[in-house]
Amino acid sequence: MGTKHATPPTVGLCTGKDCRRSPEFPEMKSALSRCDVVETRCLDICDGPVLILDPLSDDAVVLSKLRSPKDVRDVRRVLRGHVSLTARLEKRRVLGSKRRSALRRAARSFRR
Repeated sequence: MGTKHATPPTVGLCTGKDCRRSPEFPEMKSALSRCDVVETRCLDICDGPVLILDPLSDDAVVLSKLRSPKDVRDVRRVLRGHVSLTARLEKRRVLGSKRRSALRRAARSFRR
């Protein structure tokens, strides 16, 4: 994740009802203006906003509860290739069966 991208990075953004209604959703969406954003259906994590970084790779990163301005800032830095995941974003990382389930649910959106 810490490399510079020649093309805009691809990011999955959950647009399920709970994520979309969170007050931080518009700010997160605007932070992704330089990315190829694929809006996904509900990822069934419901701790929004929820993002999938580099969703087409085997090491896709699912992040939830991205609510603070510092979270948004850190996501921007990661997507620009300036840093790898910060400690703050590592705390927001979804692992295990929840991650696998979210990636499986999002897969249809990325096949379009």
